[in-house]
Amino acid sequence: MGVKIVKKQQAIGTVEKDGKQESVEVVEEFETDEPMANVGMKLGHTKNLGDYESVRVDVSLYMPSKTDKKSLDKTFKKVFKWCDKKLADIVGDL
Repeated sequence: MGVKIVKKQQAIGTVEKDGKQESVEVVEEFETDEPMANVGMKLGHTKNLGDYESVRVDVSLYMPSKTDKKSLDKTFKKVFKWCDKKLADIVGDL
């Protein structure tokens, strides 16, 4: 009988403003004994504040995914949706 090694997996999201980390968020957490891929994305926006000043906001999320195409596509959509919403919320508050 083989031994299965179960690993705890986390999806970690980060927010940076002007290159400084503002927050880190555990978006999802689960345990698995399957081989996993890491699907990630980073979206950013630079907003002109006037008087030659601007602020840059970057949002990223890296999430574990099963390695089959359907799972990878589903995880990518989930990662994109989270990054897009988070960036829109932050930029809307600037």
